Amino acid sequence: MHIQESALGRLRTFAHIHDDLPSFRLGYLAFSVVVACILNVGAFALLVIAHASLDYVKYREFHGLSVQKTLKGIVHENLFDVVLLLIALCFGVYFHHTVGLFAISGMIRADLEAIRMLGMVIPKFEIAEEFFKVIGHLWSHLRTPHLRIKLPWSAGEKLQFLCIASCVVLLIFAPITLHLTGDTYASILANELIPWRM
Repeated sequence: MHIQESALGRLRTFAHIHDDLPSFRLGYLAFSVVVACILNVGAFALLVIAHASLDYVKYREFHGLSVQKTLKGIVHENLFDVVLLLIALCFGVYFHHTVGLFAISGMIRADLEAIRMLGMVIPKFEIAEEFFKVIGHLWSHLRTPHLRIKLPWSAGEKLQFLCIASCVVLLIFAPITLHLTGDTYASILANELIPWRM
């Protein structure tokens, strides 16, 4: 009994101080980077959807806002994650190994793969960070509405909408720009967006 209480006490103490431990933060950072490297964009789209679902509950159920204000709150909370998701998807499509890299020398191909990796891992890492932050402070997240929910869209948010539109246009015209057949393009999108395809 004493051993159980002691272990529970140590676990409780760790829960209170874990954010201040450099080894925990380093381990968490390494874990997040590995996950961002392994999982595809679709897995992180599921994290964004889960975050948006929590925000729906937060604004509609918890704060009792109208559907319109709830949707605005969801957009405020998840806009940057959607931008990151689309940037990662654009890098995944435009720098995919099947897209015109066969004719390029090995050194340039390695450089392009490194650019692709950075362009995908950094956004996925940021999405994971934000999601785990929300989950780690769920009660606080549910109680606190977004600061700008009653304000008009800021210049930064308008810029994010422009970035989303640009990414969508790039993705729509990718088959033409990259001279891809419909089947090849569909295969690339499936590899990037279906979560269980790693």
